[in-house]
Amino acid sequence: MGKSKKKKKQVIEEDEKGAFIRETIFVRGKQKRVKRRVTVIDGEIIDDLDEWLIDNANDIDLHQMERWDLIEERNRSRQE
Repeated sequence: MGKSKKKKKQVIEEDEKGAFIRETIFVRGKQKRVKRRVTVIDGEIIDDLDEWLIDNANDIDLHQMERWDLIEERNRSRQE
């Protein structure tokens, strides 16, 4: 049996527009490396920002960001 390969941890890079990860995609049978923009909070990549905000932000923060839909969703889930 062969050795199992370990997956490399994604390296978060930054430029003037923000944080990104390099991904390899195939275009017309050739490999191409592209930048994928990501949201990084405390060194962790956040896939679903709305879910993270519902779990971690308070109502004042959501109000300041004008995310009233998330405030209503949080209140509905608390009532159930």
